[in-house]
Amino acid sequence: MTRRIGGILAAWLVLGAATAYAGNDDEILVGNQAAMAAGAVTATVASSAALVYNPAGLMGSSDENHLDATATLYGLRRYSTDQLLALPANATDGEHVNEILVVPSTLGYVRELGSLRVGFGFFQRRATAVTLRAAIDDDVAEGRVDWGLIIQDDTRLYDAALGLAFDAHETLSIGFAVHGLVRSTSGLIDFAGGLTDGVSGDTTHLISQSLVVSETDVGARLSAGLQWAPHPRVRLGLSVDSPSRVLFTTSTIDAVFVAHNPRATAFVADIVEESGFTFERQLPARVRLGLAVEGEWGWLALDGDVQHAVEDEEAGVERRFVWNLRLGGVFPLSDVIQIGAGLFTDRSSDTRPESFGAARADSYGGTLGVRYDDVMSLAEGEEAPRIRFGTTLALRYAYGRGDVAGLTVAPVPDFGDAEVTQTRLSSFRVHEVGIHLGSRLSF
Repeated sequence: MTRRIGGILAAWLVLGAATAYAGNDDEILVGNQAAMAAGAVTATVASSAALVYNPAGLMGSSDENHLDATATLYGLRRYSTDQLLALPANATDGEHVNEILVVPSTLGYVRELGSLRVGFGFFQRRATAVTLRAAIDDDVAEGRVDWGLIIQDDTRLYDAALGLAFDAHETLSIGFAVHGLVRSTSGLIDFAGGLTDGVSGDTTHLISQSLVVSETDVGARLSAGLQWAPHPRVRLGLSVDSPSRVLFTTSTIDAVFVAHNPRATAFVADIVEESGFTFERQLPARVRLGLAVEGEWGWLALDGDVQHAVEDEEAGVERRFVWNLRLGGVFPLSDVIQIGAGLFTDRSSDTRPESFGAARADSYGGTLGVRYDDVMSLAEGEEAPRIRFGTTLALRYAYGRGDVAGLTVAPVPDFGDAEVTQTRLSSFRVHEVGIHLGSRLSF
């Protein structure tokens, strides 16, 4: 029985690392500029969001100090798959499910200290809360078989960052940041199958497995970047994120297994709790490169980034090499109104799904946004000559397509059968619509 529980646990751990299908590593665009321009901001970011995309951007704003107030992102995702559960006789059940998120994604502050600018920010980088259900039944030679599956996943990734930047030259800014990362995951798998005798109505075979998992990891990473203006109308941006390391982890696993056939009945229940300090790999290094062209008409930027592959069986991390591109810009319509638009890729770093519940989907999409600024002049003698209020509203749409590892289940749920379940790949699709509402106070 322990081996079966371990197998389901391994499947859940894979699922927990792969359920943010629409988001991948850029699930949430952080900050108002990124929300408007599809994240193409490595060369132009000029707010507390620079801590995420390029720390040198802390020097980019013309405002000495500014506060990026909590931005709220409302997200609607629709997942669909054709064959989450299947019987050999081709009875199948897929899943179509909607996920609604409310994410307080950004709270940041940037202040000028002499020739330096110091920034602090708290960002939510990933957010997933989804429930998948599937059920199949069929008449077989032995009677009536029923299988059911429920998967719940709630995953969050938070990033608290502290950084500073300075001008090494009138055309060159350099910045550094340190990040504290907290990833929390909680989830549930309920999986059961039963065979009912067609004559007596008795349940002759039964398998029921339930697993509840909660895990929290605390880690850290460093980042550095530069923004360079080799020409008054051209800006280049380069940033490097170091590999992140998990420094402390804690997890709790509750597992219950019940099985019955005409020969035997089995029951196993266990709780496993683990916690401690570690130095495991979590995320790979990431390099971003951006080019922006500026003018009185606004700016247009092209961004690209790469992440190397990671294979660490001990840490349970397996990622393939991945690249992504973004094209976006922001254009003023008047002194107080700007519009922005962009296109992006959000390709997955996950490897080919092999264990039940694992998924991989590459996403592609676009953004469209508008910003309104209101300037209030202050009386003479005040610390700042004026206060600027900015409000940003942006839309984001993404379409993802890939594969999910579902299950083929046996017509007789006999726990003595080593092949009672087998994984099978099924196509997987996701549509995501997000609304970003952000505000900024500059002084």
